[in-house]
Amino acid sequence: MDPSSEEISATLAHYDLGDLVSEHKGHQGFANLNLRIETTRGCFLYRVNLQQCQESMEYEHQLLHYLDEQEIPVALPLPRTDGANITPSPSGPVVIYSFIEGHMPDINETTVREIARVAARMNTLPVPDHLQRDNPLTFAATEEIIRVSPIDDALRERVQQELNRLRDPLSIPLPRGIIHGDLFHDNTLYRGNQLAAVIDFEDASTEHRMVEIGVTINGFCAPDNILKPDLVNAFLESYESIASLNEEEQRLLPAYIHWGTLVMICWHLKDPTPHKLERVAWHFERLEQAKRLYPLTSNS
Repeated sequence: MDPSSEEISATLAHYDLGDLVSEHKGHQGFANLNLRIETTRGCFLYRVNLQQCQESMEYEHQLLHYLDEQEIPVALPLPRTDGANITPSPSGPVVIYSFIEGHMPDINETTVREIARVAARMNTLPVPDHLQRDNPLTFAATEEIIRVSPIDDALRERVQQELNRLRDPLSIPLPRGIIHGDLFHDNTLYRGNQLAAVIDFEDASTEHRMVEIGVTINGFCAPDNILKPDLVNAFLESYESIASLNEEEQRLLPAYIHWGTLVMICWHLKDPTPHKLERVAWHFERLEQAKRLYPLTSNS
């Protein structure tokens, strides 16, 4: 349930952002509720976190400030009058962000090339010690999710078979960097075909950049759940204009394209609601496409 006007006003009392004028429901993800609020001092993004712990939220805020300094387009959290970024509320912990005008992009070659360049820049940034963070969705973590998930045995076995197929190629060490971890088109804001901001960094970590590439290909190169090789080629060409892939990364690309959808299947099965199970079926369709279009080689 969305927070009431009274609840939003009580949260705003901790900020120097003016009084609430109106609120409008925004994109609702699995991990948060988003509202566009208008106050007497402007427009802001009001986010209620539904899953993140405080430590994860604080990491995300530190990362956002670092990325902003490196000219990666992001929305910054706004501090309360006491300097804190997080406010408890009946609906959940609240963070208020600068509001960036934009929309979810159309999927086309231009928007794909835009996100590829920004991903490459982000993935190759120096990583300060305080921003080192383990990926919350490692291969081992996904296996544990499947082991304890309350799903039927047939689905559990199907997912485990896919995990077993990727176990060896995904165990090979590769270049690492800061990754967003969930670069689907609904985690970006565009103005026309130009990227305005990358949002929702709750799954960010330091990880193989091939994880980012595999997930983003799935998130941006499959309009209507149909994986398009021309868009994949545009993504890779644009990414490599910033950061070339080494021979091993190129060899393992099919495995990471498969992983980009399999890891989303596992994430949805962590808490398998009916809606999430629909998404699982959707991702399985894409995984089968990826296996046909980008088969693992004998060397993968």
